[in-house]
Amino acid sequence: MNAMDSVQGTGTTVLLTGLPRSGTTLVCALLNELADTVALVEPIPFQPDGDHDRALAQIEEFIATTRDSAVRSGAVISRNICGTIPGDLVSPPTAGKGLRSFHQERGVVSLGRSVSQNFHLFIKHLGEFTAMAGPLAERHPLMAIVRNPLHVLASWQTIDLPINRGHFRSAECFSPALARDLAREPVRLRRQVLLLAWLLEAYRTFPSERILRYEDLIRTPRAYLARLSSRAQEPARPLLVHAPSRRYAGIDFRPLAEALTPIEPLAAHFYPGFGEDLARCMGGGTP
Repeated sequence: MNAMDSVQGTGTTVLLTGLPRSGTTLVCALLNELADTVALVEPIPFQPDGDHDRALAQIEEFIATTRDSAVRSGAVISRNICGTIPGDLVSPPTAGKGLRSFHQERGVVSLGRSVSQNFHLFIKHLGEFTAMAGPLAERHPLMAIVRNPLHVLASWQTIDLPINRGHFRSAECFSPALARDLAREPVRLRRQVLLLAWLLEAYRTFPSERILRYEDLIRTPRAYLARLSSRAQEPARPLLVHAPSRRYAGIDFRPLAEALTPIEPLAAHFYPGFGEDLARCMGGGTP
């Protein structure tokens, strides 16, 4: 039986969270290729005051409104590029040409197809859903997408987002403790590691069947998607394998590996060979 069969009943809504730069937007794009399935990227305009009760009510209202709109008019709200939900909202890496830009547009997206009353709805938010994981998991299936933390940290060095500076505004708004910890740490790289630890600590409480690894998506995409939907199929687009040392050319992995050493036991919960990855990088090897 599919791990999600027990929760994907009539009109099921599944919430997605995960590490920034772990393939969460790509997963949404692939889910949108499936029959009677809609996956949205950060569609909800949360207030920055961190009011959990209001945010939880806003999520439920958004789900109801989206389900009605998708069926009636085939129109939904999502972050998008020119009306399409792409596989990535960040521009590709370009060595020596500055930080990668992020597309901030949130607006109406036309599905271009009809969906039934019982369509599967996926909604992705990272910081907010992680900070509210406990109450959210009581209401809807909540899945977390992770990726090798060393590769995630390398990616963070290349993008023009607060995460590059060791901040995660959507998470900090809903977690005052996280905001305080980050404010107390003057070193950017250490702030980034604090963020990774906060995220991984949250996901360590998830049942194992609710954790999805990016590397498994690249290796066996249909099996990966089958953990989310019984309607899974091979993606129409090819999923390219990028060696991190080439993907993030110009990034020195050794200091990143050294900075991650204190959270190696936590990362090993998701990646049992993580300590070996760090040792190889600190010894001058490639990730």
